[in-house]
Amino acid sequence: MPLIDQMKMIIDEYEAKANQLEFNAKMIDIYEGNLLHYLKKELAANLDKKAYEALEDRIVPINILRRMIDKMSKIYQKGVVRRVSDGSDADSQLLTEYETDMRMNDRMNRVNEYYNMFKYGLARPVAFEGRKMLNAVANDRYFVISTDPIDPMRVTHLVYIDRVEETKEGKKRIVFHAWTDTEFLIFDDDMEVRTSEMQDLGNVEGINPFGVIDAEYFNRSTNYLMPKPDFDLYAIVILIPVLMTDLAYAIKFQSFSITYGIDIDFENMKRAPNALWLFKTDKKIGTDAKPTVGTIKPDVDIGEVISYIQSTLSIFLQTRGIRPGAVGQLTAENFSSGISKMIDEMDTFEDRNSQISTFGPGDAALTNRIVKKLHPVWSSQRHVENNHKFSANASVNTDFPEQIPMQDRGQIVKDQQAEVGAGFTTRKRAIKKLNPGMSEDEIKILMAEIDAEKAERSPDFTNDGNNENNSDEE
Repeated sequence: MPLIDQMKMIIDEYEAKANQLEFNAKMIDIYEGNLLHYLKKELAANLDKKAYEALEDRIVPINILRRMIDKMSKIYQKGVVRRVSDGSDADSQLLTEYETDMRMNDRMNRVNEYYNMFKYGLARPVAFEGRKMLNAVANDRYFVISTDPIDPMRVTHLVYIDRVEETKEGKKRIVFHAWTDTEFLIFDDDMEVRTSEMQDLGNVEGINPFGVIDAEYFNRSTNYLMPKPDFDLYAIVILIPVLMTDLAYAIKFQSFSITYGIDIDFENMKRAPNALWLFKTDKKIGTDAKPTVGTIKPDVDIGEVISYIQSTLSIFLQTRGIRPGAVGQLTAENFSSGISKMIDEMDTFEDRNSQISTFGPGDAALTNRIVKKLHPVWSSQRHVENNHKFSANASVNTDFPEQIPMQDRGQIVKDQQAEVGAGFTTRKRAIKKLNPGMSEDEIKILMAEIDAEKAERSPDFTNDGNNENNSDEE
């Protein structure tokens, strides 16, 4: 069925997903640093006006969302290798050109961040007048559809929400850009085709020149084409600073006691240092009456509240397959730094391996799409200068480095030192174990620097001793 006949279906899908897109926009807003706005709304909705006014200046906007997502999104930060198989040097040069110009690892890292925040992400390569870009499309600006009766997890329609317009009557008009493997269409939610805009792009016929959808979709779910909103993540992102704000509010009132008096004339009494209060019995009340002054001091078990917050965050992380870092006993003094340390030192090993199972083939599919499908069209349209045609039998593979569980470096040093001393491994292998991100050349340079430093400290130092342990051989 032509796209022009599917406009109503697409608009219906948008309306069905409107709440999810709105939720995604909220999460992105928090991720970009606007947590305080949502904390204020949450607290104002759950407290009476006077209580909210009393704690408004004590709100604790600690944003754990960004710290968590940054910690989980590490697979592109070093060692990703894309290589051409069964191709020519020119094929490899073309691949390198796109990797460099599009800053692929940097932009794919942002796609990975959206993927970890929403359980799906989209990478869209674009080239125009010599510029090459790889866009990590924000999750509130697109949605996908499948009309495949055999495989409902295959994307058949990609729809971008291009913009929201306001009509003369003050109504909102949403403009969509819809893509399938064969067609392209610009229209609005009033089912009006924007022919002039398509003409401006030189594509009034609505033909997809690439023969494929121009983006790669990454999906964590095996059951839903668009995974359900992660309300659990949102809840914990709000709950932790709310609990911390509650604690700050309690501490505020615990710092001040309430003074009360019984059968006392307070007419001339002042609350000030060195003030002298003289009391006398009010005879009108009776001879047995005695003037009394006392205080009420609020008492909050700060340690118990802090322990609860710590255990809540720890259990949540474990439900995500993440081992939280060990921070010891949190106190009021080290609480903020302790929570930060818990996130900084959490072990995401299992989750990173799970991500690679999606991003490994997905990244390769994206890169092959760029060099085989998109590049020839961009070249013919003179948007890129390189006119090389990628070899028909060649393909691009993406390899991620081995993911290593978080380990205590001091313990690794001791273990490797013992193995080298016992002759079970070589110095070179031990250094590589300690520095898994280093290349062979970097390891050789480091070993040379270590030897040079030893020589400076010990004039009689030679490489003759312990040849077995100091061998650079594999």
